[in-house]
Formats: sequence, structure tokens, C-alpha cells
Amino acid sequence: MHRAFEVEGGEQIQPVRIIRFAESLIDGICFAFRKGTTDDAWRIVTTWNEETTEYFQGAEFNGHGDPSIDEWMKRLMNTDGHPIFDDREPWLRRIK
Repeated sequence: MHRAFEVEGGEQIQPVRIIRFAESLIDGICFAFRKGTTDDAWRIVTTWNEETTEYFQGAEFNGHGDPSIDEWMKRLMNTDGHPIFDDREPWLRRIK
């Protein structure tokens, strides 16, 4: 679906390094498997509909996200699903 929108919008389509697999009902947030551009490691990252697939494939996302489904699920369970994002960014941390 995202790729079809990008083609219709005239975006240049790059090789896919991101596979969206789940969606939250909050603000169009999606979860995706993302393959790193430098280490080829797959991680689970948070994406959103306002940005293209190419944006999330950029090198600035290397090292972000959860290293496995188990780690992702543990984080969501330990934080009651908030923040949905990987909480290494200070402004995304949950207030306890």
C-alpha cells in the first residue's frame, strides 16, 4: 500500500529494506522490520504514514529499534505500549 502511494506520488522507488507488519490505531503508526544499511541487521522500528519508505531506509535509522520480536514485545508489555517508539530519545520517554 505504501509503495503504491509512493509510485502514484512520483517518488523514486529504492530497493526495499523495510517491511511494515503491524499498525497502531494511534496517528497511523506502523511497525516494520528494517534492515540496516551498514550492518545488514534486521530490527523492529516504528514508522508512520506521513513519510516515505525511502525516508525510513536512510542511514540515520541504523541502530534504532528493537533487535528482536521478543525485545519489542517485552518493551511494549513493560511500558503498557507507551511509548510506542524506541525510547532512547529523551522526549519519547514515558513519565512514571
